[in-house]
Amino acid sequence: MNTAIISGAAGFIGSTLANYLLSQNYRVIALGRKEFSEIKLSRLNPNKNLIYIKIEMKNISNLKNIIDNNYKEFITENSFFYHFAWGGDKSLSDLNVKSQLENVIWTNEAINISEKIGIKKFIFVGTMEEEFTKKYLYLNHKKDIFYNRHVIYALAKLAARNTLKAKFKNKKIKIIFATNSHVMGPKDDRDSFLQITLKKILLNQDLMLAKCDQYFDVISSLDCARAYQLIGEKGKEWENYWIGSGNPKILKEYVIMIAKIFSYQKTLNFGGLSLNEIPLNQKDFLTENLEKDTGFFPLMTFQDTVKLVRETTFANL
Repeated sequence: MNTAIISGAAGFIGSTLANYLLSQNYRVIALGRKEFSEIKLSRLNPNKNLIYIKIEMKNISNLKNIIDNNYKEFITENSFFYHFAWGGDKSLSDLNVKSQLENVIWTNEAINISEKIGIKKFIFVGTMEEEFTKKYLYLNHKKDIFYNRHVIYALAKLAARNTLKAKFKNKKIKIIFATNSHVMGPKDDRDSFLQITLKKILLNQDLMLAKCDQYFDVISSLDCARAYQLIGEKGKEWENYWIGSGNPKILKEYVIMIAKIFSYQKTLNFGGLSLNEIPLNQKDFLTENLEKDTGFFPLMTFQDTVKLVRETTFANL
């Protein structure tokens, strides 16, 4: 039986992956900062193959003793560590440099402990915001007016990624990098743009929108979980994998599709709001490496995904 340790396992994507791996006959060791009783049952349900460990990332060095004393027999040749856990002072985008840089330290310690435990692959989970920030760093800040509120969070992710590349070249544990496009699916309680837009369309409320002329990409949470499973099983050391639909679209097209699916009766006012976001392009969402190395391709369309969110997250609207 394969074993997956998942940090941040109570979060939206982490819990989706945990539940999916359990359905695939994995043993899952879920790490979270809350007591299990405090986690929404819609996120993590008791399961004979689920082990939950309450531990904060600042104390991740204690994980080896916990595993050695209680679950050592579960660590096999097919054991993976998925690193989703990431915190801010109050939120990921609160621009607190100190709290973000602490994540870099904890990520390094997580790999050290994973190797000592006997984990074979460590999957570092990046963020789509890194792509915006890479472009942001090359702006002329005396002239350009672009802004990204996630920049400090994304800089810390980039710092962690680069630290791993510089420090862990000769380790026995294999490090893989993975980043996913915007994820939608059941149990998502984040206030993302498309989530808010979907809710307003379902309620037939007025929408005031920016031009929405930048490229974007959406993948279902179920497809995303399946991709992470394949990366753990088939991913290559030091490779960078982008998990996405393989078919990015202009953001406006996603909004129009949602409006059409649910027969929105009001006018979509594109351009009514001003937005100075750095644009991405189609090449930023390439999934070729993922397809080539793992054989992954998405099974759910955007339309399927939105309808599922309607049936679950917004069932009472």
